[in-house]
Amino acid sequence: MADDREVVENGVRGLCLDNSNEKVGDTKQIRVQVWGCHGNDNQRWDLDRDTGEIKQGDLCLDGFSKREGGDVVLWPCNGKEHQKWWRDGKRFRNGANHELCLDADARADVGNGTRVQLYWCRGDDHANQLWFVHDLD
Repeated sequence: MADDREVVENGVRGLCLDNSNEKVGDTKQIRVQVWGCHGNDNQRWDLDRDTGEIKQGDLCLDGFSKREGGDVVLWPCNGKEHQKWWRDGKRFRNGANHELCLDADARADVGNGTRVQLYWCRGDDHANQLWFVHDLD
C-alpha cells in the first residue's frame, strides 16, 4: 500500500534515498542515489522490519558486492543476506557483512545524483551514513 511506504532521508542536507530508474549497463540492476526529498514514488520505500528488506515493489535494495565502495542497487528480491539491512541506531548495516553500512558516497560533495554504496560503518559524525525514516504526509 502506498500509504505505508516511507521516505529514507540521509543525514546530509535533506537528501533522500532515490530510485534513479536508470539501468546499470545491460543488467537488471537499477542505480540507487540520493536526491532532494520530494516524496514521489521513486523515493517511497517499504521497510520490512522482519526480513530486513528495503524495497519498491518486487525490487530490493541490494549490496551484492559485499565490499567497501561497492554499489548499492535495486535488484529483484531473492531473500539473500546482501538484500537485508538491519537498523543500528541511525545506520543501516548490510546483512552479508555487518561491518558495511548504507552510505551516500562522500568522496565528492554529496548532492543530487550522488551514488549510494557500501562503506565501513563509522560514527554518528559521518552524516552520509545516517538515515532517518519517516512519512512525508
